[in-house]
Amino acid sequence: MPQEVAADLLEVYGIRLARARESGEYGAGEIADLVMQLPAGSRVWAAVGGWAALTVEARQIQVVEYQMRAIWHAYTGGKGKRPKPPEAPTGWLVEQQEEQRKAAQWADRAAAWRAHYAEHREEMQRRAAAFRLKPDTQDEQK
Repeated sequence: MPQEVAADLLEVYGIRLARARESGEYGAGEIADLVMQLPAGSRVWAAVGGWAALTVEARQIQVVEYQMRAIWHAYTGGKGKRPKPPEAPTGWLVEQQEEQRKAAQWADRAAAWRAHYAEHREEMQRRAAAFRLKPDTQDEQK
C-alpha cells in the first residue's frame, strides 16, 4: 500500500513522498489529508475497495447497464430472476485480509484435528496392546 500512496501523491499532486518526508515540507497530517482527498479510482481506493475504487465513469457505466437490464426484465414480463444491482468492488487489501483469516481458520481446524487424532491414536494403541498375544499364549496355541 505504501507504493500506491506514493504513486498517487506523485500523479495527482506532484508530491514525491520520499522528498516530502526528508524535507519536512509536509507533515503527516497534511499527507493524510491529501491521501483522503484522492479522486475515486485511484490506486489507494482500488486497494481499499468500495465505491471509491471505481472512477465516476466506471460507476456510471455500471448504473446504466443495471438500468438497461432492469428495463429489459420489466419489458419481458418480469419472468426469471430480477437483475441484481451492482455491488461495490472489494479491494485487494480486503481480499488479502480475508485470505489470511481463512488460512488462520484452517490452521485452527488442522490443530484441532491433530489433537483429536493424537487422542484417538493413543486409544487405538492401547486397544491393540490389550489384544496382542503374549509369547507364552502363542506357544500353547501351536
